[in-house]
Amino acid sequence: MEKSPVHWGFPLAAPGSGSPAPHLLVNKVLHLNSRGAEFHDAAVAFAAAHRQHPGGVLHACYGSWIGTGEVRFIYPLVSPDEPVSWPTTEEVVVAVHGSDAGSRYLQVYRDTVTSETKIVFDYRSDLSLPGDPEATAPWQYLVGIEFRLSAGRSEAEFVDAVKKVEAAHLKRGQAMRWATYAARTVSAPLFHVMCPASTFADIDRWPDTRAALADDHGAAASDIIDQIIDSIGPYQTTLLVHVAACGYPG
Repeated sequence: MEKSPVHWGFPLAAPGSGSPAPHLLVNKVLHLNSRGAEFHDAAVAFAAAHRQHPGGVLHACYGSWIGTGEVRFIYPLVSPDEPVSWPTTEEVVVAVHGSDAGSRYLQVYRDTVTSETKIVFDYRSDLSLPGDPEATAPWQYLVGIEFRLSAGRSEAEFVDAVKKVEAAHLKRGQAMRWATYAARTVSAPLFHVMCPASTFADIDRWPDTRAALADDHGAAASDIIDQIIDSIGPYQTTLLVHVAACGYPG
């Protein structure tokens, strides 16, 4: 079967970089579905302002495929403290669109958003399997998996099991790649795994992890899968689609 090429690109790597960003700021936003069009218009205005402002901040926007009103703004960071030096969204929007129009866009955003959570994540190379070191256009899709380790579970054992999964996928030469980030601001570590894809066909071609492990470990593959499952507490999986108009890739 022909392999689909995997390139490591924005927003998991900053423009011009072929390696996963050392840190990410992820802003998870939930908005009213009934006012989704208004939210979209405000987000487009925000992105346009960042493109025109000399201090505009690079970011990508992804929305939930199933229309749950969930949007994630993802910012690649060189330093975890980088956001401290950024101009605020309010400053950027008002500077570019003017006081009256800028204030209207900001108010629409406030009126349509029901929650907003910003977390800085650190890249975990020991839990990641990035692709080839080539920059590309923003990923069209991200499959995001968020989870915490189960209480009392060993992170070292979890990492060991994931390493076996990585080795199995590399041996098969298949184009499934992912980046894992761990939140640095919460007491119980929150992990965010992002599996990028350029097309739905790429996702369809992802190999079955259990089958890949069985090739390497035989009957022990089930034990490895169980070890990973037992290590993970409640989790959320979301298919996210790129919304180009609401981002600023540089």
